[in-house]
Parts: sequence; C-alpha cells; structure tokens
Amino acid sequence: MATDENWSKVIKYRQAIYGASSLEEKLQILKEAYQFAKSIAASYDPKSGFYGYNNISKTILECERAIPMEFILENKPKMSNLDIKDRLADIKEDEVVLDKIVSEARKQLLQDINIFLARKLTLDKCDLTNHCLNTSRFIEEYCRKNYIACICKVIEPGYIKHSRLYEGFGCHAFCIARINDHNYLIDATYSQFFQKGRSMLDRIGIPKVPSSNVGVFMLMDERRKKVAEKLLTDGYILLSDEVLKDYLDGFTIFFRNGLYYEKTDDFSYTTNYIAEDYKKFLGGEDSQIRHEDIETLGYMKRTLQNPNLDFSKR
Repeated sequence: MATDENWSKVIKYRQAIYGASSLEEKLQILKEAYQFAKSIAASYDPKSGFYGYNNISKTILECERAIPMEFILENKPKMSNLDIKDRLADIKEDEVVLDKIVSEARKQLLQDINIFLARKLTLDKCDLTNHCLNTSRFIEEYCRKNYIACICKVIEPGYIKHSRLYEGFGCHAFCIARINDHNYLIDATYSQFFQKGRSMLDRIGIPKVPSSNVGVFMLMDERRKKVAEKLLTDGYILLSDEVLKDYLDGFTIFFRNGLYYEKTDDFSYTTNYIAEDYKKFLGGEDSQIRHEDIETLGYMKRTLQNPNLDFSKR
C-alpha cells in the first residue's frame, strides 16, 4: 500500500471518530486506528527517522483529540474561596494553607485557559496539557510571597535533561512545599494524564507516538490510585517515601515504549525503583536511562517485531 494511501486511511479513521454517535464507538474506532498505524509502521524506514510516517503519527494524535474531554478517573478539582487575613506562614492548619495555595493556582490556571479559548469552562472540563510549568512556577512564587518554602521540580523524560527521548518534549513540573515542618507534593495540572482519548494501552508501540498516558498506570495499583485520587481532587498530598515512589512510578512506566515489553515480556507495569533512587533521579545524580536500555525508552527507534502484541495481558 502506498504511503499516501496509508495516510488517507488514518484520516478516514479520524473522520469516523468525529461522526460516531457514542463515546464507546469513538474509542473502538481509535483502537482500530492504533492497530492500523502499528501494522503499517514496518513499511517506513526507521533509519531515516520514519520519513513519511510523521503524517500518520500526527493524524493519530488528531484522532485522540476527537475524543470528548472525559477522564478515566473522576476529576473533581476542589477550589475554595478562603478569605484569609493572617499570613499564610503563620497558620497552623496545613490543609487550610494548602487549600489556599492550590485554589489560587487553579483560579489563575482557569483564567488563563478561558482567556486563550475565549469561552468559559470549568476546570474539570479542561485539557491541562502544557500548563504544568507555568502553574508550578506560579505556586512557587505564591509560596515565596507568603514566606513558605517551595521548590518547582521538573520530571525530565528518563530523568535526564536533554535526553531527547521525545525530541525535546515530554517533561512535567510539580512542586514540593514545606508547611509546618511537613513536606507536601503539589500538582495542580495532574488531570492531563487521565484523559480517555490518550489512555488506552493499545497506544503503546506506535512510532512517533508516546506510550499510554501516566494515569492508566496509576490506576493499575491501589496505592498509586489513592495518590492519583488525592491529587486530582485536592491538588496536594503529604509527601512520604511511599508517595514519592507511587507518584513517580507512573512517569517511569510511561517513559517505556513498546520495545520494552517485547524485549522483557514483563507486562506487570511496575518498577523496582525505591524512593532513594527517585531522589537521585530528581537531583540529577542518576537516571532511568542508566538502568534501562535506552532503545526501550521514549519514541521507538524501530518497529515492533509483532505489531499485534497485546499490551493488556497482565
């Protein structure tokens, strides 16, 4: 089949998704589009960077954007209208301080989104992709002005800067704040990883398309799921070693591509890293790339030997 015919077929999948009447039907068509993209990938030359396949991968991402903004886990971000007269740093109730910080960040985030879109949405209906860094910097600065220690941290792909695993993209920002001698992880844009349109395991294994989103892997484990639920609702969680591992495991698994599963035959969607490992990763002393085959991380440099590999066989 000629390259332009492959692209035409993917465009037809996109049109079919828009025309489908139910979410279930749309997702089924998206699944078929994923499988088609994997089945034809071997006809493009990986040595040339899959020249000609970019049209396929970009249209696959457009197919995902045709899925309505719904989430795989209930997304009800809490925002309060606390009128606090005291200095935040003097308040002894951690939850009051955190609710104020997150609420201010979410209000600013929603305002920025609605101005850009020129319409009024509620936060639970927004795509927060690409808003993490600005929001985390807002939180860091808001805390600084209120005499609260806070640092913005960036999760680089593979936990190493300039790794180019996703051609310069793919990082995520969050904050760690110190409140009344307790450390808290704050992530006000976490819902971006739970959109249904990017959350099927069938997404794994397509050249030039990232793995299934972080949220899928968070829901595979009860501890990770509790961390996700807390962040989606409150935007913060008390930071322990257990929480740090659970939170970062979702990203670590996300950074793996289809070749990881084909090579290892490990479909457990777990990691052997502990909190101390992740502290070194975030501090730049170590990285995932030093422990795992770089070919199995980020965009795939070659295609799957078996394009029909079932990524749901846990």
